[in-house]
Amino acid sequence: MSGVPIILCGKTEQIGTGVIENLKPEYEVIHFVLTAEAGAEEIPCVLRGQAPPTKSSGLGSGVYDSRPKAIVFGGGYDDAAVDFVAQSVADTSIPLLKADLSIPMPPVGPEYGKRILERCKHKLEELEKEGKLNGSESGIFLY
Repeated sequence: MSGVPIILCGKTEQIGTGVIENLKPEYEVIHFVLTAEAGAEEIPCVLRGQAPPTKSSGLGSGVYDSRPKAIVFGGGYDDAAVDFVAQSVADTSIPLLKADLSIPMPPVGPEYGKRILERCKHKLEELEKEGKLNGSESGIFLY
């Protein structure tokens, strides 16, 4: 494992691919989810250290023997989608990082991916410094 294991939820594999590559080497996306419905089914398996029976995406390292330290939602996930997934992991202490949609962003494309990545990485680093990626913290954190 090259970095801190995390789960990434995004609406497109195109942007997800770039975000995954640019989170390295500090963070390793072990599983990528395309929809809230898939996340609610797949993420509990991943948190138990198991590969989900079906996957909404082939992105991610697939290294399930290390428990993810956070679940990160891209800007395509609104409050309802994040809440839906959060309910499926309510019995687990894990931080959920959600894009702050009130912050102006460029249209979806390369510049969007770069900006969302910077914000996400900054928040992950902040939570890591505060000791909130140690498996005892839960809740939704905006980035």
